[in-house]
Amino acid sequence: MRWREVAVLSLALGLSSLLGCQLPWGRFGGVPPVEPPVGLQFAFADAGADPGFVRAHLDTPPGEETVYTRGSGGLASFCFHPGAPKLYFVSGEGNTLWRADYINGTWYEEFPVYPHGEVIRCVRFVHDEPGQYPEDPTEEWHLFFSVASGATEDGVIYRVVGRSVETYYTVDLDEVDGYWGGWFGFSPTGDLYLSSGNRTQAALYRVSAGGVEKVYQGSGSMAGFVFLSPTTLLFADWGQRVYFLDLEAGETALVYENTELEQLSDVDLLPDWWAGD
Repeated sequence: MRWREVAVLSLALGLSSLLGCQLPWGRFGGVPPVEPPVGLQFAFADAGADPGFVRAHLDTPPGEETVYTRGSGGLASFCFHPGAPKLYFVSGEGNTLWRADYINGTWYEEFPVYPHGEVIRCVRFVHDEPGQYPEDPTEEWHLFFSVASGATEDGVIYRVVGRSVETYYTVDLDEVDGYWGGWFGFSPTGDLYLSSGNRTQAALYRVSAGGVEKVYQGSGSMAGFVFLSPTTLLFADWGQRVYFLDLEAGETALVYENTELEQLSDVDLLPDWWAGD
């Protein structure tokens, strides 16, 4: 937007406030810009970093804080256990699901949770059995992970069951415009969503009983994402940015940028048990 347009828009905003009238947004591009929540804090990973890490972006107080750093190897996708001090992650290029425990302010040595026969792309915790274990609510959450090959063959999302896995959902490439990088997540209402990954004009899809529906398409890449509400989420752009997406408005807003990052690959909300260092 040129500076004259900015000036006109600012003047219009001021007049709207003074006169108590609604601003005719259609004359300035259609809809008002979306606004991310105030005090937004989240964690992110960089698939291009070695050793890999999980870092927190903080608004209060402002700044960044390292949550976890591997001794060696990459870290592309991760998720916190919401009810227990545990971090699960994958390198994005290996077939092992890893876990690190955070006890009394100290990270203990990471260890393999599950070795799979194919490269694991994305890992997520899901509250898929609410109320089933009142004696231990942490048992109501289960771990899911994906395998995908981009445009070569259909992808699969697995659910970890004990020391084994079961197929949860098969991603038909024909239903996601011929490409899926393995990125998935669940909304607060339990709906499964898929994002294209590291390709231009990436899209977000919702999976329902009626099939797969494209709910958003942008111009760049869309890798890992996490929902803030049933209609809003954060997503990593596989570059140097994190965006806020409002699905109802179909609009995004930049919430974080770091030019020192290589492949900002995944995001998650900071858990209640993380107190920082």
